[in-house]
Amino acid sequence: MMVQLAPVFLIAAIFYFLVWQPERRRRKDLEAQVAGLKRNDQVVLMSGIHGRVVGLGEKVLSVEIAPKVAVQVDRDSVQRVLTAPSSESREKEREKS
Repeated sequence: MMVQLAPVFLIAAIFYFLVWQPERRRRKDLEAQVAGLKRNDQVVLMSGIHGRVVGLGEKVLSVEIAPKVAVQVDRDSVQRVLTAPSSESREKEREKS
């Protein structure tokens, strides 16, 4: 009986270590990044909209998606956090253009 269940346990163990563990780690990292958000951080929302954080609330963020256009979104809707560009990188971009 145990010999017949061994492949099932083996597949479950492989699935756990290849799928669940990395996903849990990614989710934990994202939660830490969202908790550490500050003004001017660049974010990508689950809808695919890119924006800049202009206001922080306990559960809601104000994100500027275009000049003078800010929307309020739940913190849970942040899919990825991109840190605010440094002043040095902005100057380099200006020199290139």
